[in-house]
Amino acid sequence: MLRVDYGGPVLSPGAPLVDGNGRVMAVAHQEVDARSGYALPVEVVRRVVDDVQRGGRVSRGWIGLKLKPESVVPQVTQVQVGSPSAKAGVRAGDVLLEIGARHLEDYADAANAFYFLKPGTPTPVRVRRGKDEIEVSVVPLEQAK
Repeated sequence: MLRVDYGGPVLSPGAPLVDGNGRVMAVAHQEVDARSGYALPVEVVRRVVDDVQRGGRVSRGWIGLKLKPESVVPQVTQVQVGSPSAKAGVRAGDVLLEIGARHLEDYADAANAFYFLKPGTPTPVRVRRGKDEIEVSVVPLEQAK
């Protein structure tokens, strides 16, 4: 996801964000406050379109983590009991550093990485726990409807 400062009213979810040449770069997704929000980059939209064209539906992986959108770093606030993340050893308070090949610096990076999780495909997740960095393998489940 991209954090967007609109400089005015936030666009409605689904509205395109275009560059100076009129190319769609992202799609508005979630409001954070009256002047900013998150948008889905075109690569995420392409992933959704590809899933629908191949299988008739969007297939998203779920690993059972909750984060706060307003946090400065992508810190885990809750790990759902019995989730793939819980089974892999991720804990509340861990700071996500990488999911797969994606380096994470903030909530938007983590949310973007979540869109690319594939059910059943083991994914390396690197976290900072206190002063230690730990890597675990998480196997996402099909996200419930």
